[in-house]
Parts: sequence; C-alpha cells; structure tokens
Amino acid sequence: MFDHQNIPEEFLVTYLSLTYGDERTLERLRAIGLLKAFSFVSSGEDNSISMHRLIQLAMRRWLIKEDAMEYFLRKAILTIQGVSTLTSDDDTSTRVLHNTSHILIALSIFHSTFGANMWSRTNTLEMFKLTILAIYNDLIFHLGANGLAEEVLDIRLDTKKDRLGTEASAAIFAVYYRALYEERTSIIRQLEIVVHTWRFMLPPGTSNVWEICEADLRGYSSRRSA
Repeated sequence: MFDHQNIPEEFLVTYLSLTYGDERTLERLRAIGLLKAFSFVSSGEDNSISMHRLIQLAMRRWLIKEDAMEYFLRKAILTIQGVSTLTSDDDTSTRVLHNTSHILIALSIFHSTFGANMWSRTNTLEMFKLTILAIYNDLIFHLGANGLAEEVLDIRLDTKKDRLGTEASAAIFAVYYRALYEERTSIIRQLEIVVHTWRFMLPPGTSNVWEICEADLRGYSSRRSA
C-alpha cells in the first residue's frame, strides 16, 4: 500500500482523476515530472518509480483528504484475502500465520485514520470482518491438521517401538513432536489474537459472536491438554 520501493499505479490514476477528471497520458507525464522536479520520486534503470518514505508519510494527509486511503486499504485487504488455505497451493501454516499480522497493520491504519467514524465506513468494515473470519477459519483448519499429524506420528511411534524399543523410538521422534508442538502453540497464539481482534471489530452489544469463537478455541485447547 505504501511500498517505499514503488508507487502504486493506482496512486497516479487517482491523482489524475481527482485533478483532471479522467486519465490522460500527457497529464500523467506532467504529474510524474512535477514529482521528480521536487525530488519526491526518482526513476530506476528499469523505468520503475521510487518514493521516499518521508514523502509517503506527508502524502498521507492528501490521501485522507481525498478518501483515497480507504481505497488503498481495500486493496490491501483483498491482497490478504488472496492468501488463504482455500486459495493457496501451500499446505503449511506459515503464510496463513503471517496474515494475522498483515490484517492488524491494515486495521491499525484504518482505526487511526477514521477513529470513531470507521463505523460509518460499512463496506470497508465488512471487508475487514470477512477477512478476519477467513483467517480464523484457516487457523482452525491448520490446528486440526496439526492434531491429525500428531495422531499419525503416534501410530508411527508405536510401530517403531516394536522394532527399536521405547527409548530409542522416542528419541527418534522427539524432534517431530517438538516441531508439531511449536506449530500448535503458534497457531493457538494467533487464534487468540484473531479472537480479540474480532471483539474489537464489533460494536457494543454484539459480543455473542466473538464469544462463540472464543468458546471454540477454548474447547479445542482443553481437548488437546486432556
């Protein structure tokens, strides 16, 4: 959204549409030339355009004024939605775990930008809610997969015991159990963050939904520790 390596193409398009009413090549070149003249941007060898971080922060006021901030937030949300268990070929939880931190950053910008007025941004708010629920479901999926992997490991361990003995078999599989434990701990930690984030997203008087999510999480945790 505010990548200091590249200016989003949509940024220039939005600038032109707000200034000239439509997108025209000549005005685009003039806009880029003006930004270069004031050292706001520079061109790379591959014709890419870079912007300094301080300039990005200064432009934030412009973005808020023109309501473009919300547009870029939506783009960020859609990008996060594109990386999930159901849309990714990666069957590990690594990228899904990263989604939690990404959505929290976008949500923090959303809240700091609009404050209490964020409740009036119903479309963007709904996009956040759907994404948070998708992340929750992804994490629950990987938590279940983690449990199944441990059950398979138990079966393999029992098989090895018949051939190598209990102590030798336990030593061989210790590293695998440790890896599953660390993954499970990380997933549960992310779920707790997601549940509390979901609570923050709901207006007063609608806590029943997040309480159901929290009950699901606690129920799973208690079953695993039993």
